[in-house]
Amino acid sequence: MLSVEGLTKSFGDKLLFKDLNFGLQSGQKVALVARNGTGKTTLFQLLTGADAPDSGNVVYRKGLRVGFLPQEPVLNPDHTVWEAMTEHLGSPDSDEHWKNEAEWVQMLGKLGIQDTHEPVKTLSGGQRKRVALAQLFVDDPDILLLDEPTNHLDLNMIEWLEQRLSQGGKTLFMVTHDRYFLDRVCDTLLELDRGMLYTYPGNYA
Repeated sequence: MLSVEGLTKSFGDKLLFKDLNFGLQSGQKVALVARNGTGKTTLFQLLTGADAPDSGNVVYRKGLRVGFLPQEPVLNPDHTVWEAMTEHLGSPDSDEHWKNEAEWVQMLGKLGIQDTHEPVKTLSGGQRKRVALAQLFVDDPDILLLDEPTNHLDLNMIEWLEQRLSQGGKTLFMVTHDRYFLDRVCDTLLELDRGMLYTYPGNYA
């Protein structure tokens, strides 16, 4: 579903990584781990297209829908919570809107968002992150790319997220410091260490 070939990235004189190669298969749940400052977020940004590599390619299988959750999501401040969550679905009168409305309201509740009419501009950073997470599940992409998804979530929300990500053979690439979470969710680990990438089958433990 995703192929990364010969990826190289530097900042000034600092080489973050060189000639990274890896792939993502359908249904695979991959976590990227590394020490702070070694290029995790940069690699994530290269996968999402938010940054460009010095050389190499990031190739998604044609026709895939890719969903991104950055650490600091950008939502339209003039939208309500409901509009932000459903903005990629087109018309508010579409079948998707009314057919799944109760489920989506329940999902927001699980994420600690009770007022669907509240303006995005009044939300805290943590609340915006949770609305963006709900938006991702509403969009139901083929691949989920998540940067620190458990930030701003309490234990009950994290358990709910674990269950959502474990359902239905979702394909997942995740950056997280939450070892317990990746232990429960991921089946493959990539370790970025001194510019090299190492692949380990299995969870963190």
